[in-house]
Amino acid sequence: MTKTTMLNICLLRARALPSALVLLSSVASAAFAQQARLVAPLPSTNNTAAALGSNGVTFGTVNTGNTSAPSTLTFTFTTAGSGVTVKVLTLGAINQDFVDAGTGTCTTNGAAHTYATGDTCSVVVTFSPRFNGPRNGAIVLANGTSEVATGYLQGYGYGPQIAYLPGTQSMVGQGFSGPNSVAVDGSGNVYTASIGLDSIEEYVVADGSTKTLGSGFLLPGGVAVDGAGNVYVADTYNNVVKEILASDGSMVTLGSGFMMPNSVAVDGGGNVYVADIGNNAVKEIVAVDGSVRTLGSGFNAPAGVAVDGSGNVYVAGLNDGTVKEIVAATGKVQTLGTGFNLPRDVAVDGLGNVYVTDTYNNAVKEISVTDGSLRTVGSGLNIPNGVTVAANGDVYIADYNNNRVVLVDVATPPVVIFATPTQAGTTDTADGAQVFTVENIGSAPLTLAAGSGTNPVLTSGFNLVSGGATTCPAIGGTLSSTAPLASNASCSYAVTFTPATNGAVQGKLTLTDNNLAAFGTGVANSQIVLLNGTGIGTVTITVTGTLGAATVGTSYTGSFAGAGGTAPYTFSATGLPPGLSLSAAGALSGTPTTIGSYTLVVTAKDANGNLGSSSFPLSVVASTLDFQLSVVGTQTQTIPLSGTAQYTVSVSPATGSIPYAVSFTVSGIPTSYRAVFMPSSVTPGSSTVQTQLTIQPNTSIAADRALKTSTYGVMAGILLLPFLAASGVRRRMPHSLFSALLVIAGLATALSMSGCVATHTNAASYDVLVTASGGGHQHAVHVALSVQP
Repeated sequence: MTKTTMLNICLLRARALPSALVLLSSVASAAFAQQARLVAPLPSTNNTAAALGSNGVTFGTVNTGNTSAPSTLTFTFTTAGSGVTVKVLTLGAINQDFVDAGTGTCTTNGAAHTYATGDTCSVVVTFSPRFNGPRNGAIVLANGTSEVATGYLQGYGYGPQIAYLPGTQSMVGQGFSGPNSVAVDGSGNVYTASIGLDSIEEYVVADGSTKTLGSGFLLPGGVAVDGAGNVYVADTYNNVVKEILASDGSMVTLGSGFMMPNSVAVDGGGNVYVADIGNNAVKEIVAVDGSVRTLGSGFNAPAGVAVDGSGNVYVAGLNDGTVKEIVAATGKVQTLGTGFNLPRDVAVDGLGNVYVTDTYNNAVKEISVTDGSLRTVGSGLNIPNGVTVAANGDVYIADYNNNRVVLVDVATPPVVIFATPTQAGTTDTADGAQVFTVENIGSAPLTLAAGSGTNPVLTSGFNLVSGGATTCPAIGGTLSSTAPLASNASCSYAVTFTPATNGAVQGKLTLTDNNLAAFGTGVANSQIVLLNGTGIGTVTITVTGTLGAATVGTSYTGSFAGAGGTAPYTFSATGLPPGLSLSAAGALSGTPTTIGSYTLVVTAKDANGNLGSSSFPLSVVASTLDFQLSVVGTQTQTIPLSGTAQYTVSVSPATGSIPYAVSFTVSGIPTSYRAVFMPSSVTPGSSTVQTQLTIQPNTSIAADRALKTSTYGVMAGILLLPFLAASGVRRRMPHSLFSALLVIAGLATALSMSGCVATHTNAASYDVLVTASGGGHQHAVHVALSVQP
């Protein structure tokens, strides 16, 4: 099937809109009725053929927020047929800027109507521009999924339009492999030419899916979408330009003679523009007859191409690092920017600002239509190869080496976040004033402080900085400027945060303006910028329940809770009675072991690190349940110096069982003896318990002392004997004295070696005191110990 598209008959060529088109409603909403002929054959089952002539509809300039007078496009059938349906589209999306008025005969006849040869039908369309700038659409006659004919529609929206800079960056879709270019249709669906997949991929915004369009591409370079939603592809290494029909996905080859076409663009009349990089030329495939003509001259490897609503064509020069414009009115070529590093693509927004991929500088730059200044768009890019701009001002970037498509959203109001928690009643100085910029990307002046009273209005806790960083017009306080923001001009709002309460503070800045309204009509719209911060204050610790007295040996629980800060809270404490502990969640538990009056200092830290503490008294008292201590069996033991004595001690509850632990101590035992209890204590819950007390020598100490004594004796004897044995000593010493010393030395050595020395424990009787303690109670019993020599 062949398809011939139409060129509109009233294409605007002036770069600046004539004032008459803006102000005179009779011109701006003028209707055009044209004849058209169908040339694409209907399906063979109808045995018909039809033709479409070259004329479409141009609505001229219409104020945003307004609707044009109806315009009519008439079709003439060359052969009989039926099953014709009508779709009126805006960049492939139905019921947007261009709408079927429902009164044309193509619509009212219905699909069941049979057309005879020579019959005509009409489609009546209205234009209600949703955005500023050129708006492209189409009337599509179809039979089932087959496209019969297309009549192109175009118009220009005139009005103020807000963009928020620098925009919010995110990623669109997934699964791309080397995206080389990008385009977007009226529904927000995103198209990419993926080099890594040799394919055209469509990200469907409605369900988040990605699907492949067409086939047989070889390193495709560029992609574009027309008013009917048809997709155009620069199939670079196949040296052709192809069109993928929106109706059924079939492909048509357009034009010829290209050498490595790298980029494509399409205007409101269906004319296709090609950056023919291998021929160092920019070419146009004329919609009306499919012919190819060359535009301008002097290009050096033109890699990217774009066209605006006036027919001006923009070209990215790969080898000379330039962006140039072919002026529609004169055909002359002028340079808009230089110094780019291998720029591969170019795009233009509704106001005429030009965007270029500064590819090997890993950046996208905007060239201002006002003064030619540059602004960087997006961040974190790695070889950005493609760029396009949606009607709402959003910028889409084919980020080649990151295998992704990046969206820089400037149409959605930002969310301003004060990240540092701030003490209630004070101003956040850590983050300071948060500033966002508003730009008017519309053709008409933007009145930001429309209406009366305070404007903008901020939620309590957030304040607009007066003057200084706030440069936008405002009403209220010391701000009273209502001067409109000119086309392509920008200003800023600076907001501070002074929380009045603790916790998360969610607020908003409400701006009443004339965004996308007809300028001068007094229509007011509202924009809402969300504001978020966190307030903190002194944490007040409160007790859940009452901290009553605790009892020694009895399990105890209590809990604490924090208030006045941001949950969750983390707790700690000092001054706890022995046996009790406090968990991080604020649970007090344990079994106290020591009587006394305690002061607990409990500290809570909230989620923001804010601290607060309080003191709480807690008394630990003795248990009311006492116990009895007694000796079972003999209370008197007689042992030799190295002997061991054993006694049996009984602990009995006064009633029931012992609810606490009982420990034992002993005093009055001989020196160098030790006492051992088995078991060493009574566990809570026990009834009568008997423990065996063993009193025995501390063998390690006795052996050590005996060793030292014997060692000293041996050493004394050994040292004395040589002295006495010396012949000189014997001769000078009286015989009786020498004999006495010799006897002493021998006895010392003998006694020391035999161990016959006195120990440190004397034979005696001892009164031993056995004490049991627990639950705040203490009892003692006496046993007698006699140590015999």
